[in-house]
Amino acid sequence: MTLHLQPNEKILYQGEPDTMILFIWFFGCILLSAPLAFMFIPVSLLLSKGLFAFFSPLWLASTYLTSFIILVIIIFSYHIALRKTYKYYITNERVVFEGGILLRRVKSVPYHKITDVSVSQNILERILGISKLNIHTAGTGIPSPEIQFVGLTDPEMPQSIIMERLRAFNPIKYPNIGE
Repeated sequence: MTLHLQPNEKILYQGEPDTMILFIWFFGCILLSAPLAFMFIPVSLLLSKGLFAFFSPLWLASTYLTSFIILVIIIFSYHIALRKTYKYYITNERVVFEGGILLRRVKSVPYHKITDVSVSQNILERILGISKLNIHTAGTGIPSPEIQFVGLTDPEMPQSIIMERLRAFNPIKYPNIGE
């Protein structure tokens, strides 16, 4: 899917997540995969004394480890493909996010609906040197942005482009404080 531009609409910025975002997704993958891999081993097998005596602890451990490795590979492969589908656009009329594999999403927010633009980082993102650019609208509130550009190494550039467009749209609401 490609961005369909309106007449007189120009792309001012086009981006995608940095590959460092894969480390964050991988970290989350490991945290989620450990319990899921454990669920692959039949619970009745662990609880039943008769069956437990039949299967050795070494077999159970190797089954758990194999399940865990398979889940990590599947989820990590999915996230590599997902990262390649994420596209961020800033045009002279709107901000657009598109991406997804199983559920393809395209979100578009015109400038007159944007109420705030913020940059955030969690501890792992700080270590890796990446950020999230959050675009808020009146309907979303501060905790959950309408559009989020994840995995940016330079969030100031797209943020300044958006703020410049907001100032052009409404100079009273968005004064140029730095000048």
